[in-house]
Amino acid sequence: MNRPFRIAFLLLLTLGFASSALADCSETEMSAVFLISGVHDLEMSVDVLAVSPVGEATYPDMTTINASLQAIMPSVPPLFSHRGTFGNIGVFSVDPMDFGATALVDMRDGQVLFGGTVVWAGQGEVVHPAASTHEWFLRPYPAIGPGYLYIIPSEWPSDEEIDYFVDDGLAQILATDVMESFGNCGEYSVTAFFYLPTVGLIDPTVAQLVLVVQGSCGPPWNGEPVANEGQTWSRVKELFHR
Repeated sequence: MNRPFRIAFLLLLTLGFASSALADCSETEMSAVFLISGVHDLEMSVDVLAVSPVGEATYPDMTTINASLQAIMPSVPPLFSHRGTFGNIGVFSVDPMDFGATALVDMRDGQVLFGGTVVWAGQGEVVHPAASTHEWFLRPYPAIGPGYLYIIPSEWPSDEEIDYFVDDGLAQILATDVMESFGNCGEYSVTAFFYLPTVGLIDPTVAQLVLVVQGSCGPPWNGEPVANEGQTWSRVKELFHR
């Protein structure tokens, strides 16, 4: 194979892989929820809670959103208040007398993305969503970073610390194949929220960082089948016969 032909072949091969990757990207916007523990001590561990499609933008009213929150957390008093909206994500909470809650909701379709209980002088727990059923992996190189980053104000950490903790948490998730999938499919946003399961005497050692990622992504995170065979020669040939 002469040099000009080899160069042309490699260029076509590269373009084929790129077009194949883009073809696998979801047309529907997806939301991925990460929960990071050990933030205060910088001994972070990452869980992928859920990856789900964003629904039709109906912009539900507060009564509908409250009903959705109550269905997920029936033991919490049905008095959720809207604390503000950051990007597409609304923050809702019930101030605990003894027992309260906090939640994140996509204000476009009303989907509850995250919900956790809050206990006065005790410790609440994450109740929504459940952990992902997909196995995820750490990658050797970080994914492309977000186009937009929204940081929701918190009682902890302080204004001086919050960017530092968010940056460190973001670095943790960018090392996953989930974020590689989002990064390969164009611009996406990340919304950062600190979940404090206790109030009264705030204990930062139990604080958890919630990161909500929204954008297009590829398989298996968009519901498409997982490819197990890797980039075999038969797979390469398929790129030129589509």
